[in-house]
Amino acid sequence: MNFREKLKTVLQSLNLLDRAKANQLSNEEWKQLVDSYQKKYQSTLQDDLAADQAAHNNTERN
Repeated sequence: MNFREKLKTVLQSLNLLDRAKANQLSNEEWKQLVDSYQKKYQSTLQDDLAADQAAHNNTERN
């Protein structure tokens, strides 16, 4: 499961997918998202996002 799939799964479980797509998450909803992501995947959202971006950048260079 890639980062986007993980993120979408957590957003769906919190019923926040539509609000996220509309860029309307409140600070409290972001906190819920970050906490839920870490509980589910034992990794921080920030770390997984950075790893995904690094992998994407490496793909573009090759």
